[in-house]
Amino acid sequence: VTDVVFLEKRKRLVSCSKDTFLRVWDLDTKHCVQTVVGHRTEIWSLDVNLSETFLVTGSSDLELRIYSISEELESETVGKMASSNELKHFG
Repeated sequence: VTDVVFLEKRKRLVSCSKDTFLRVWDLDTKHCVQTVVGHRTEIWSLDVNLSETFLVTGSSDLELRIYSISEELESETVGKMASSNELKHFG
């Protein structure tokens, strides 16, 4: 696991990792409720906006993905980062 974010409104935790997957965890049941495929390389960073409607991830190939947060995460690729700096201050 390389990064995690807490979705307070949904009582969920989202993790990313070197295995290229995002996982959504239910904090009540402590089970993974969704595994998201999208990146082709390690995911190093993720962050959520303040209203918890979007999640952004960054991978080792400098690709950015934005996920719409509804019942499930849905992805859209938005491009490549200029550098390999971690994503922060999103939202």
